[in-house]
Amino acid sequence: MTTGARYSYTDTTADKRSVSDLIFLMDWTKAPLLNIFGMTEKNTRKFKLVNWPSTKVELLEDSMSPYADVMNDSGGISNSDTTMTVTNGAYFRKGDVLKIESEYVMVTAVSGNDLTITRGYAGSSAASHADALAIELVTRAMPEGADFTTGHTTSRTAPYNYTQIISEAAQVSRTQQRMSQYAINDELDYQVTKLFNDGGNAGKLPQLLQKTFYHSLRAQRSSSVYGSMGGMKTFVSTNVYNLANAAITRAHIHTAIRDIRQAGGEVTHLVCGSWGVEKITAMYEGLIRTTRDETRGGSEITMVKTPFGEVEVVYDWMCPDSEYYFVNSTKVGWLPFDAFKVEEIAKRGDYYVKDVVGEYTFLVANEESHAYIYGASTTK
Repeated sequence: MTTGARYSYTDTTADKRSVSDLIFLMDWTKAPLLNIFGMTEKNTRKFKLVNWPSTKVELLEDSMSPYADVMNDSGGISNSDTTMTVTNGAYFRKGDVLKIESEYVMVTAVSGNDLTITRGYAGSSAASHADALAIELVTRAMPEGADFTTGHTTSRTAPYNYTQIISEAAQVSRTQQRMSQYAINDELDYQVTKLFNDGGNAGKLPQLLQKTFYHSLRAQRSSSVYGSMGGMKTFVSTNVYNLANAAITRAHIHTAIRDIRQAGGEVTHLVCGSWGVEKITAMYEGLIRTTRDETRGGSEITMVKTPFGEVEVVYDWMCPDSEYYFVNSTKVGWLPFDAFKVEEIAKRGDYYVKDVVGEYTFLVANEESHAYIYGASTTK
């Protein structure tokens, strides 16, 4: 080494550091479902709420009388029997035309769960039928001049949910707040931004709010229970499918959508995790359309074509890989009892504090308009 020469590694005391003036977070910051399904007061109009806000919110729902039942006749019926026992006789009345396999029968009288029937109606062939067969009400035909007859009616239901408080505070000492730092002009505001950003669509607390979609259990608040809103599984009970670790297929997806359509619903979004996106992309190769939507921050919208119309595939990093959710976005969303806000706490010591707090609930209308699959394999 040359005597008297200076090198970069011999004396670094006075060297200026090359430091980024921007902090790069290696983390997900967005909560996409909040944007898609809504978390603002607009959702009160979606659900037609009155007397809002309240810590308990209810929906009023009704349904049409069923068009199908099941035979409940031990041993079934022969091709000449004129009485048939069903599971729910209240669904039927005089004049109903029923279809059992390929035979049509006319109901002439109803007594409890016993139907008096005319066999081989309108030229169809009378046949023997086993017990537990499906019975479909296909139409009603009354004789001319007959007296009126009332039919089956349904009772309204009131699915409900509770509100849940989500909060976290950021605290910074007076000394730390005055420190000169790279990339940070205000330490307290920086910590608050990590909790709550982009009007509530990003940050730790909105992410915790979105996680209620998958995991939250409904619990009423009391002096000993903090209280929480129920998530999707609290409401959806009809169209639920356990794959028992089998690989998901297009048939599984079409079955879920078909069952929703059969009930009168419509699927707008299919929510899945990273594994699900990979599987669906492979399954629907050639049947995918991708566009950009600037209203979602320039995000890409992926639509898949199914026999029941196009469905938007939503990739959510929070969704468990073994689960798939079929959602009608017009019938689901979060409601703000008190939307996220940043509150400055009065100074009581050698520090500064800001608290981010919000109170929300989650609603799902017409649970048969939705579905979910769980237990899907996550191995190739």
